[in-house]
Amino acid sequence: MYYIIIPFRNNPNEQRDTHLKYFIDHSVPLFKKLLLDFKLVVVIQSPGAPFNRGALINIGVKLTNSNPEDIFFTHDVDINPFEKTILKYYKPPIDHGYIQGIYTSAWDTLGGIVKFKKNDFLKINGFNNMFWGWGGEDKDLQNRASFHNLWIQKNITNRQGDSNEWFKVFDHSRNRNSNQNSLKQYLLNGYPRFSRTKVQRYIKSTGISNIKYSITCDSSNLDIRYINVTIPYDPNENNRYLQILNAVV
Repeated sequence: MYYIIIPFRNNPNEQRDTHLKYFIDHSVPLFKKLLLDFKLVVVIQSPGAPFNRGALINIGVKLTNSNPEDIFFTHDVDINPFEKTILKYYKPPIDHGYIQGIYTSAWDTLGGIVKFKKNDFLKINGFNNMFWGWGGEDKDLQNRASFHNLWIQKNITNRQGDSNEWFKVFDHSRNRNSNQNSLKQYLLNGYPRFSRTKVQRYIKSTGISNIKYSITCDSSNLDIRYINVTIPYDPNENNRYLQILNAVV
């Protein structure tokens, strides 16, 4: 079974509803044709708090009943694979202990489309739940995978010459400086100097194992499941957590 997890919140400025409609109309039929046993899970964040991509993916994976051999994908809604892309990169099996960046940033991260077995995602405790707003969660995911010795393989980057051959990607504007708070900066810039004990405690302290959320609607339409969720947001939580991390040596 193949599970594709899309973290979603409708933002008129970014035309996300248009992107989702295109994905369902054009990409889903390809997945159904080529993967056969396939399920799309769209995890929809309620309005109010900043977007939290990592937490939404954690919720999608957590709520999916699966067996050890099922394959999962994180998948941004504005990236649409071609038929040859699905056959070459999505369909082949992946071994336990591997995490594959099918489509990632040209920077040293694991974002966009990432392929894995659920047990490996649980091993690294998924994404950080505290990365609100744009950016950082993909680098943090790579740090977690590296720490737990997963074999990281990368295929296609978002360089235009690479991506255009394999995907139709919608271009959209976003504020890349939004929500670059002190906790994100501390984790991303300070991580290389963390002790092993500190990294272990950090990864264990926030992730899929302790994600907090409430479901407002859970419905299915053929091969698509829509899960509407609310994630509690406290702007002061990051500062409190930063103080805790600073105290760990």
